Amino acid sequence: MRVRVKEIPIRYGEKRYEPDTELTISKDSFDDKLFELIEDDISEKDAEQKADESGGDGDEQS
Repeated sequence: MRVRVKEIPIRYGEKRYEPDTELTISKDSFDDKLFELIEDDISEKDAEQKADESGGDGDEQS
């Protein structure tokens, strides 16, 4: 899923994302309080691969 960070910075994997930053996450990590959905048709495998490339484990923290 392609998303945009809403109002507060979040951590996804080992990276910090500021508000208005776009990133690709897994469907399981989506929370509409934290993210604005941009694109839903990116495969979950692609999202996991991108998280692995950035050192992410797929869990966001607020």
